[in-house]
Amino acid sequence: MKWSRFSRRLVGVISLTLMMHLAFANPVFANPRVKRPAGKPEAHKGLPNESEKATAPAAAQSSPREEVARFGADLTRFVDHVLAKQKSEAAERFGSQGELDKRLEEIALLSKEKIRAAMDSMELITDEALSPIADTLRANRGLLDQLLQTAQNSGRLEKPERKDGSDAASASNAIACGGSCAQDDICLIAVAILNAIVDGMPDELVILGIGAPNPAIIVAAAARLAVEITCQIDECENARDLQCALDTKLANLQTSVNTARTDIINNDNANTTTIVNNDNSNRTTIVNNDNANRTTIVNNDNANTATLNTSITNARTTIVNNDNANKTELRDLILRTQIEADLAEADNATHVAFYLTPNSHGGHLDLVQTIVTQTLANIQAAGGSIGNAQSFLTQANAQKAAGQFKDAYKNYRKAYKAAAN
Repeated sequence: MKWSRFSRRLVGVISLTLMMHLAFANPVFANPRVKRPAGKPEAHKGLPNESEKATAPAAAQSSPREEVARFGADLTRFVDHVLAKQKSEAAERFGSQGELDKRLEEIALLSKEKIRAAMDSMELITDEALSPIADTLRANRGLLDQLLQTAQNSGRLEKPERKDGSDAASASNAIACGGSCAQDDICLIAVAILNAIVDGMPDELVILGIGAPNPAIIVAAAARLAVEITCQIDECENARDLQCALDTKLANLQTSVNTARTDIINNDNANTTTIVNNDNSNRTTIVNNDNANRTTIVNNDNANTATLNTSITNARTTIVNNDNANKTELRDLILRTQIEADLAEADNATHVAFYLTPNSHGGHLDLVQTIVTQTLANIQAAGGSIGNAQSFLTQANAQKAAGQFKDAYKNYRKAYKAAAN
């Protein structure tokens, strides 16, 4: 059975959505953001103020998709900077340790893979859904620039100041960075900045009616995973303790991934069955509806054919009848003018036999009588004189009644001419 394009796309959306949810369903990502006190952080003090913005030339604003992609690229670079710092600090405390570097690189690689997966998920998200996320990222560009700049240059972060004079990290004491971390440690400050950037964003976006994780929050959580290792470097007494801590974190992550993979496969199979059954049901419904519509269309077409045939027959009958009536009227007009022309001839002119015999014998003497009688009446009605035409008409009528059709025609001719003169 061939799946429709929509069915294939829906399976992909469901699979990707579940994968993104389950892949991050572990303690590290269970609380990617920490609620901060009321009031949003102001833009970084190094950014231009409102008056400076008003005089600065307007720059072309990037699209929502480009803005979120830039966020992912920036935090990917941030993870690289943090990894370099972690390697440096580990080497400073414990000397050169190849195994420690390897584990730190594996955790950084996993973090960047999570970021890349989040960026890949944007292919299914519309620009309209990404727009509020992009607006939040633009508004917090100063915090992100501070995060990148200090991590790249010194490996230490300055506390982001709020308008009320407090710092963004002071509200984040409960985050899982390790109780012994200093207030100005990169872990504590970085997580506070990441929380401030994504605070207020929706946890999920709707794709084809299905909830999908917000890629910006996933990116922030992945960066947090990488930076949290810094505190463990500070807390461990020796290289062996740190290596064990990193091994434990990697093992937990791998178990989470394996569990997620199994759940995704099982859920995907269940969703596949549901989608296939629904597709088959829809196909049956469509076929049945199509058959019903076809019967309705055929019946309606037959009814329209019958109606059309009746209309054509009626129209043809009307046209024929009208044509016949016009033909009869034209024939009678021609015949009348010819009869009147013969009635106007001299008395001794030869008669047209077709006119002087009665209708019962194939002639038109009845029409001659009608023409003469109507002619006299028309002239009198118009105020004209008909002379002695009436006496000739009376004689002709008597002769016609007596069967003397030739004599009758002669007197009809005299009556016509007497009236017409």
